[in-house]
Amino acid sequence: MTKEQKKKHATKLLNRYDAMRKELRKLEGDLHKAVREYAMADGCYVGMTKDTFRNHLQMEKERLEREAV
Repeated sequence: MTKEQKKKHATKLLNRYDAMRKELRKLEGDLHKAVREYAMADGCYVGMTKDTFRNHLQMEKERLEREAV
């Protein structure tokens, strides 16, 4: 691979990376909004984040598994 080919390859990857980051930022915004709306509908809004929502889902899953036994 020549120096110019390496530069083109690196540029292509950088552009792809930038596009993915842009998409991720939008997805994070959508996720934040959805979690906030869920928390408010559930009556437990105290600053729920995607991480606390993930914990909430895990605890609910574990509770359902215990009840199934």
